Amino acid sequence: MAKFRLLVLLLALLFLLSGCGTHIYLFTRDEYLERVNLIENSGFEVVDNMGSELPAGWIILDDCRNKIFLDDQISHSGEKSLKIKKPEQQFKLTSDSFNVDPTCSYYCRCFIKANKTCKDPVVFYFFTFDRDSHQVNRFSKRIYPTDEWTEVEITTDNMNMNSVFGRIVLSIPSEADINIWVDDVESYTICENK
Repeated sequence: MAKFRLLVLLLALLFLLSGCGTHIYLFTRDEYLERVNLIENSGFEVVDNMGSELPAGWIILDDCRNKIFLDDQISHSGEKSLKIKKPEQQFKLTSDSFNVDPTCSYYCRCFIKANKTCKDPVVFYFFTFDRDSHQVNRFSKRIYPTDEWTEVEITTDNMNMNSVFGRIVLSIPSEADINIWVDDVESYTICENK
């Protein structure tokens, strides 16, 4: 009888919790990939038209321009990837902004590899901002790149209702003896009824 009461209590608690809180939308990978990628130049195929070697649609605020190249020898897909050559200081690679709907979820991913296993992680972020450009959400995932392409993913939910735009940011650690490649940075809007 005690086991039955415990089971009923657990079921009641489960129903109560399912009625309030997080909604997780389950989609197959094919359904994600049928949606529009929000990241400009996600495969690093296009060079900035300002005469630099930096990829179009990406911002690097730190002075690391001589460490970043579009590599046409190694890629996860397409013809190029972004190569970070022996970064001697930590820096952030930031996507152009894109509109977000705070009532939706977002699925973000990228592929990363290195010439050998990193001792410090690369951190993959999805940030959202309000109309005044104040950060209101931060989702992140750490990865220790190896010599194989590794997928890193973030799925968001319960965003701040003031969110109007987002950015993908990769925080690259300082590792003077390591080369890191990044490719296929993607973000998709996932809405249950859209």
